[in-house]
Amino acid sequence: MNYISIAFIVISLACLGLGFLLGLKRGIGKSIIRLIVIAAVIAVLFLFKDKIGDFVLNLKIGSQTVQEFIVSKIPEDFKSMEDNIIPIIKLIIIVVAFILGLLVLQLVSLIVSGILGAIFAREAKGRLIGGIVGIIQGAVIAVALCVPLAGVCANVGKLSEVEVNDKKLVTLPANLDCNEAVSSGVGKIYYENGNFLFAKIAVTKTEDGKTLTLNGQIDALIGAAKMANELLALKDVDFSGGLNSTNVETIKEVLSNLDTINGELTEEAQETVTEIITELADSFDVPVDLSDFDLSEINFEQEAGLLDSIVDYQEDGTIDDVNAMVTSLANSSIALAALESTDASITVTAEQQAEVEAALANVDDPEKVAAIKTLFGIE
Repeated sequence: MNYISIAFIVISLACLGLGFLLGLKRGIGKSIIRLIVIAAVIAVLFLFKDKIGDFVLNLKIGSQTVQEFIVSKIPEDFKSMEDNIIPIIKLIIIVVAFILGLLVLQLVSLIVSGILGAIFAREAKGRLIGGIVGIIQGAVIAVALCVPLAGVCANVGKLSEVEVNDKKLVTLPANLDCNEAVSSGVGKIYYENGNFLFAKIAVTKTEDGKTLTLNGQIDALIGAAKMANELLALKDVDFSGGLNSTNVETIKEVLSNLDTINGELTEEAQETVTEIITELADSFDVPVDLSDFDLSEINFEQEAGLLDSIVDYQEDGTIDDVNAMVTSLANSSIALAALESTDASITVTAEQQAEVEAALANVDDPEKVAAIKTLFGIE
């Protein structure tokens, strides 16, 4: 059986059962006070979660802080991703600290209340109602513990389904299958109904005031991995015979898949994916210059339509607006870079070359002008 699912059940039953028994013992008055204390503890953890995250990251381990230690363990090829990795680590620390902090503060408050109860012992009144209030206390604690756990499991589960170069980002044993855990009866209750609460816990602000969430950053990692897989598919496109409808269809399929992935991303995730891909541009062994990659500016549908126009121009010899086609090429984020990097060429007549050259007079970027001329075989 899945150990995480068992943990959800055990935590839930333990909190509810212990809450009921302690509520019976305390009576209604003390149980209500205890419920207020629990609410206060959770509020304190919410208020100070960012400070706790920063405290842990700046904690000294020998001669290094935790953050410096983490940075030192990042592989050289991914050093440029430091600004993306540290916030994710901080968000994970915040979630873990929230869970541990709740457990520790609850234990301390139990001990203190036990000591005070022994010193100022009074007969408990309304024990049955106290037991009911105790169940409510237990439910609050169970939710505060299991919702963050379910949120982390859901994100780890999403990561475990992603592959880059046929290698999984995360591999989990069957008895720790996070996807199974959050789709099980109890796990599903905590994840689906408590995801809004998890989003409130696993959130932080950067020094420049940008809001980052663990959900958004994990979705960004997954989105970047999926896009990397699609971009890697461009390596296999055959341009040896020049540009034609066959290889254009392959590129259009890649663009369509990229558009689908982009459409699934939140604005936060889009921004992070853009940062990741541009930072790792040199590491991608793909026939596209990704140094200016920006998801907020790319229109994948237009890029695909542009490729169709180029092929039509090559095969039919005419096009309604050569100037528009050349301008679109100059403004292209992927199509021109892909065609340029793969040495693809477009066979055109002398008359067509003259039309392209005339249209290039309206393009200001000399690098784009040179790339388009090369593409059309213009000296």
